[in-house]
Amino acid sequence: MARRSALFAIRPRYAEALTDGRKGVEFRRVRPTLEPGDLVFIYSTGPVRAVIGTFVCGEIVEARVATLWRKYRSIAGVAKPTFEEYFRGLDDGSAIEVAAHSRWERALDIDAIRSRVVGFTPPQSYMFIRQGTPLARLMERSATAP
Repeated sequence: MARRSALFAIRPRYAEALTDGRKGVEFRRVRPTLEPGDLVFIYSTGPVRAVIGTFVCGEIVEARVATLWRKYRSIAGVAKPTFEEYFRGLDDGSAIEVAAHSRWERALDIDAIRSRVVGFTPPQSYMFIRQGTPLARLMERSATAP
């Protein structure tokens, strides 16, 4: 695994766009404590409810919302009205550049996770995955499975 790993909950259309390269940046209202090189597992929220791939964090930028749009609009993977709605009420936000992305051949659905990780609940936004835990081992195996 990378230095650190996290599991991000992302709406299906954006999760798909991240894993197939149409979305080159992940916006967040609050900057997660990630660093370049960290690995993010992408949990596609309902109705998919599965981990479908990963991305490696590139540069992480905190800036004015208008600046984020100017800098990243060409790789945002979202329309401007959607972007503005997401950041409504905030002056600043963050952007995580996608250094590399991967779409898994077989998604890991929530039932499969819960059968191996007792009490697993997907995050509302994101959660860190501690190395050596059952969740970390499951993610490692799934990321490398054909």
